[in-house]
Formats: sequence, structure tokens, C-alpha cells
Amino acid sequence: MVSTNPLVLIGPGSEWFWSMLQLVVVAVSLLGLYRQVRLQTSASAIEQADALSREWASERLNRSRFAVLRYVRDNQDWVNVPVQPSNVIGDFWERVAYLVRKGHVQRDIVSAYLGSAVELWWVILGPYARQLRQSQNDAAIYEHFEWLAGIMAEMDRRAGQAAGFDQTTLTQRIAYSLQVSGDAIRAAEELRAVPPLSPTAPDIPLRTEPTSGDFAHAD
Repeated sequence: MVSTNPLVLIGPGSEWFWSMLQLVVVAVSLLGLYRQVRLQTSASAIEQADALSREWASERLNRSRFAVLRYVRDNQDWVNVPVQPSNVIGDFWERVAYLVRKGHVQRDIVSAYLGSAVELWWVILGPYARQLRQSQNDAAIYEHFEWLAGIMAEMDRRAGQAAGFDQTTLTQRIAYSLQVSGDAIRAAEELRAVPPLSPTAPDIPLRTEPTSGDFAHAD
């Protein structure tokens, strides 16, 4: 059926038109707001991933990883690892895990960028953490770190990926990680040793920083 009444857009009888127009405006506004939130969420996710990757790739953490990995490789001792570099690594993962647990960092981001590293480092530092809990009588030591490693392993299983490390895989990962951290440390030292390009001040003597060695084993 077709109405024979004329369409009224202005004045009495036009209420239907303005109500519909308001609905359209609200819908468009909601769509724009949704797109803005999605963009902000994506930007935040990228910032989170970049920040985590930068810190994990920092010289401080590379030196800490190198010291622990070399000790484990040479001594096959997973409990009496060097304390200071072990705490640097454990504190990093504890902080990341706490942020994930509280919803400030998306677990998908950690899984995509650092998931296998979380699992590997809990395997390496887990015995040290359990011994520390016992000696300090504090079951909360690195509890978030352990939780995150379990979450990453569960996500791997759901994705059909093998979770955990057998002895062969673990040995290979340790050797590979040692090489990566060693290369990163050497690259950082070489950058500090390069004279700065300063054509406006050619007479300023070059000051080079001493090359620091690996961490000594903590008492």
C-alpha cells in the first residue's frame, strides 16, 4: 500500500523525519566513536609491543641473559645461577606478567612478541625462584612470572603448537640465545667505540668508555 498523504519535512507532521534524522546522526556518531576507539586500541597495542621489545633487547638485559645462560651452559646448575643478573631478568618478567594480569598489557601481544621467551626463561629461572621462595619463606616471589609462563604455554597448546622444552630443544635455545645476546653486546660496545662525527669541534679529544666484562658470579 502506498500512502497518499504528502511527506511533511518542516512544520506540524514532520516529527517523524526529525526523529529519524536524530537516529541517523546518533548511529553515525557511534560508528565514528567505535572507529576511534579501535584506532586508539591498535596504537596502544603497537606502543606496548614496541616498549616490551625495546626493553627486552636492551644492553642491560642482554648482559644479564648472557651471564645466566653461560653459567647454566657451563655448570648445568639451575639453582645457583648468578643472583644479580637473574633478578634483573626475573624482575622484568614479573613486571610484564603483573601488567598482563591486571589487564594493562594484552596477553596476545606478549604471546606474539615474547611468548616463547617467557616460557624459556621460566624453565631456566624456575628452580632458582622456587629455591628463593623456600629460603625467603615467601611463596609470592615471581608468582606473576610463573603464571604468565603457564598462560603462554596454554595459548601455545590451544594454537596447536608444542609447549615446553625437551633437553635437546632447551640446549639449542640456550646456545642460540647466547649467540644473540653476545652479538648484541658486541654491537653496543662497537657503537660506543666509534668516534662521534663533530666537524665543528675537531680538537675535542675522543673519550671512550671502558668495555665492561660479563657479570661476575654474585655471592
